[in-house]
Amino acid sequence: SKLDDDEISERIHHVTGGNMNKVVKLIRRAAREAISENSENITFKHLSEAFEFYYSESEKQNPFHVAS
Repeated sequence: SKLDDDEISERIHHVTGGNMNKVVKLIRRAAREAISENSENITFKHLSEAFEFYYSESEKQNPFHVAS
């Protein structure tokens, strides 16, 4: 995944409110998910898992969720 893709960056901004600390935490967690699967790229699935890790108690909907 290209994190500079407009769709992805807009979703990251929506979730984090542009707070750089939150952006970094979300991306780091997504990177951990990707590494644990030996993936070379961060995918929507990894971002979705990172979102669930940090925001599972939140009422925010997961903007990275991809139906399987």
